Amino acid sequence: MSVCEGKLLKKIGLIGAGVVGSALASWLQDSGYEITAIASRSHSSAQRLATRVGSRAVEIEDVATGCQLLFITTPDQAIAQVCDQIAGFGFDSCQAVFHLSGALSSQILVPAKEAGLGVASMHPIGSFANIQQARKSLPHSWYTIEGNPRGRELAAELLTRLGAKFRQIQPQQKPLYHTAAVFASNYLVSLLSVAEELWQQLGLEPSEGLWELAGGTLANIHRLGTAQSLTGPIQRGDLDTVALHLEVLAAKPAYLKLYKQLGLAALKLADDLNEKQKQSLTLLLRGVDEE
Repeated sequence: MSVCEGKLLKKIGLIGAGVVGSALASWLQDSGYEITAIASRSHSSAQRLATRVGSRAVEIEDVATGCQLLFITTPDQAIAQVCDQIAGFGFDSCQAVFHLSGALSSQILVPAKEAGLGVASMHPIGSFANIQQARKSLPHSWYTIEGNPRGRELAAELLTRLGAKFRQIQPQQKPLYHTAAVFASNYLVSLLSVAEELWQQLGLEPSEGLWELAGGTLANIHRLGTAQSLTGPIQRGDLDTVALHLEVLAAKPAYLKLYKQLGLAALKLADDLNEKQKQSLTLLLRGVDEE
């Protein structure tokens, strides 16, 4: 458990009973922490979670009472407002306030910082579709933390006690960090939805080879890295095949544009091509006819 002036910090208050907040509360309780109080915009959601983790559902003005670490696990747009509300009622014995946003830094927790508390963002890197899946994934996820010195110290102690993997970043790095995460998760889903649509036009189900292909690619990336995992016509410098793909996508302008942009990105990884091959593919993908 985290230590403050010789005392273990094991009493947790939580605001927000969504997917990640609920999974976090369950993980903490299973790890020996006491969830002292839970508040949520929906009192019924707070009550359901409180019942699962042996806690109590309270109004927001009471959630900090008796807790030592306070987690705000609401949607991003509500975090600052919730922190302001708590400050208006007082932080009681709370030592630190954490939020779980990937995009926002701890700097939005100004009232807690001004009250002399530790503040930090503690973001789990993962794709959490539901509470059950999130509960299984959280202990094995990487985390990034940033905050004031006390907040970073307490966040690092907590994650260390939980056996979690984490890295520290700077507040100003959060937007770029979250952008990278969106490309790796959300936009990967968008990209695969395009492949799914084209696959289904053939009368095939994605489970008939397509998802296996995607899974194999991710496994290669994990093992070999992105550059060594690139295959296909761009990697081979196969102009004729790329031209065929562009022709097929001519009736779908949005997908055609996406294909060209991704092709140019793939071209940066194709180190085995000579300059002539790279130039020819660049012209083709940019839509410029070769003379």
